Amino acid sequence: MNSLLTTTKPFYCANEEVSVGFTIDGVPEKDNVYTVQLSDDKGENFKTLTTVGSNSPLKVILPKETKSGNKYRLRVVASNPEVIGKSTADSLNIKPVAVATVLSKDTSIYKTASTKVNINLTGDAPWTLQTADNQTLTAQANPYSVTLTPTESTVFSLKSVKDNSCGEGFVAGSAKITVLAPLSAEEDANNIFNVFPNPTEYNVTITLKIPSNKPTEVEMIDLQGKSVFKTLMKGGQTSEVINMEKLPAGTYVIHAQQDEKQTTKKVVKIK
Repeated sequence: MNSLLTTTKPFYCANEEVSVGFTIDGVPEKDNVYTVQLSDDKGENFKTLTTVGSNSPLKVILPKETKSGNKYRLRVVASNPEVIGKSTADSLNIKPVAVATVLSKDTSIYKTASTKVNINLTGDAPWTLQTADNQTLTAQANPYSVTLTPTESTVFSLKSVKDNSCGEGFVAGSAKITVLAPLSAEEDANNIFNVFPNPTEYNVTITLKIPSNKPTEVEMIDLQGKSVFKTLMKGGQTSEVINMEKLPAGTYVIHAQQDEKQTTKKVVKIK
């Protein structure tokens, strides 16, 4: 039994449908089932693919996780009688499907400040990305970074990605960006917590001015926007201790949000 591609192309894409024809000698049994197998990128170690059809040609979809390679081969096998067909005479050049993955972690910034979101890309450049809020980005190289200056807290994610060879791909990941109120507003009417001692050598204690039955988000960041502490105070909890002993000396910012109210305060670590 010989296997052959019904259409030859310079390359195929992962997640693409492929038709595989075959020729046989003799007549198979009535309960015979044909299946298509795909080799690894060295033309060896065949694995069975989900196969559609009972006669030539059969149809399969190349697995979307298939890596780039030009030595893949396909073959058809029969179940009754058990026959392993010869693989396709020509090897297949398979290119990976485009995948765009947001790598950046959640972060906090002040209003008017900017932050970079890093995106890892697979496939062939250039890539066209569409964000969840329908902005179109063009990436010429991997990894790709986009600079954002949000005016309010947001979650950055992608809606779609297309590359130069295989077109539409897959997206993954997201990054939450919390926009903090300016430090000048730290004693405004929405002030929800006190912090002491300040400055400190070891620990600081946050006490809520008005206890709430709802949780309170608390985060401490350094002046570069890196989160060094984050917790969720439970409803009814009135205080939280932050251990700063192992942090380097310098100025840090504590941000707390309770329902719609939020407060930002500076704390200084000495020694």
